[in-house]
Amino acid sequence: MGINAGDVIFQFLMLIFFAGIMFFFVSFLREKRRNRSQNDQLDRIEKMLMDERKNKK
Repeated sequence: MGINAGDVIFQFLMLIFFAGIMFFFVSFLREKRRNRSQNDQLDRIEKMLMDERKNKK
């Protein structure tokens, strides 16, 4: 029973494939979290601007 080159190549490709999926998933979640924090900041700025307009009237 020797090591089959096809099996080794297949295992290597599967490893790369799963690493790519994990990297995509992690970057997707990170981007989602970043967008949420940016939205919170924009909401805060918008609220400040609305308060300023109300104070001017």
